[in-house]
Amino acid sequence: MPNLSVGFCFVTFRLLTGKGITILERIKALLGIYAPDAHAQLERERLTEAAIKRAEESAVVERANFEAAADKTLTFLRRVLASEVGPTDRCELAHSLVLQRTRLRKLPGNLVIQGDLRLDGCQRFQRFTGDELTVKGDLVIGGPRLNNHWIGDDQRAKEHGRRVNEFLTQPAVESQSPFSQWPRKVTVAGDVTLVNCRQLTALPEEFSFGGDIQIVNCGLESLPAGMKVHGKLTLDNCPMAQLPRNLVAERLELRNLTIREFADDLMVQTRLAIKCCPALIAIRMKQVCDWLVVQQCGLKELPGEACRARFIRLRECPISVLEIPDECHSLNIRNCENLNEIRIAHKEIGLGYLQIKNCPELSQLPSGLSLQALQLSNLPALKRLPKDLTCRTTIELVDTELEAVAPG
Repeated sequence: MPNLSVGFCFVTFRLLTGKGITILERIKALLGIYAPDAHAQLERERLTEAAIKRAEESAVVERANFEAAADKTLTFLRRVLASEVGPTDRCELAHSLVLQRTRLRKLPGNLVIQGDLRLDGCQRFQRFTGDELTVKGDLVIGGPRLNNHWIGDDQRAKEHGRRVNEFLTQPAVESQSPFSQWPRKVTVAGDVTLVNCRQLTALPEEFSFGGDIQIVNCGLESLPAGMKVHGKLTLDNCPMAQLPRNLVAERLELRNLTIREFADDLMVQTRLAIKCCPALIAIRMKQVCDWLVVQQCGLKELPGEACRARFIRLRECPISVLEIPDECHSLNIRNCENLNEIRIAHKEIGLGYLQIKNCPELSQLPSGLSLQALQLSNLPALKRLPKDLTCRTTIELVDTELEAVAPG
């Protein structure tokens, strides 16, 4: 018995003096009680095993659902190709329907798709046969689209602009689509992209689009009055002479249109960009927007009360007179060869940044400017700066022939 007591005490002593372990934790270990860290570790392991098991079970269920949905889609396509789906039959697909570069000519219109519907590269697709189409994702019809249509100042941008022009005026055969007939009612929760659909002349009678709308090289002659776009509306190379009344969009970009002007009830929340519209001679806006970009248009003058934007960028326009709006914070002008006068509508103007480049006819700046920064480049006719000009940070003068500061 004494030998057993000594052995027990020896073991207890070794447990109580373990390196880096408190006496209380050693006593708990001796009594068969797990220390907090060990208990937490075991709990994490149990949770990890349970999570792995749940993930495996979820993957099995998801795969089964996917296979069932794929079988349903294949069955649907077989029925479509066999002309077994009537125009009044309702068909619902649980995931995306991707039919790129197929020879399909039509789809039943009473169609509900839980994902995307892609019909780009379908050279024969012409119409939907039913009355209603619902797409919970994105809708794409027509040929491929270019990501960037900007024609800038440098050589690479101009070369890209040449390729864009060829894409719009001479589209490849594989990128064209004969699509021309919508269902009566179309609902798309995501983005809508229509490219190279020259026979498409109108949008559906009833429509609801939840994201961006991009219409490039299509035959649309007009848009419905009161149209509302929750994202960005892009209209490029369409035979559209005017915008509809009461058009509302978060962002609006117009390119290669024959539009001359638009009504002042246009509402653009953040950005209005107008590019390569040589017939455009006037801009009227009652609402204040964040950005106004005008490039390669026929704009000849810009009254302050007609253009209410915080950031204005003008490029390669024949404008001669520009009046800075009261709301303008930044004004950037480049390559406007006819610009000879800049005015201020009111003395209390909030302009902070003024950048002018390559405007050979501009001979003076307006008085009363109080700027954050001023950048002038290649203005050979500008000989003097206004005496009351104030600038809080920097003034950059490049390739100018300033002689003196004009008297007030």
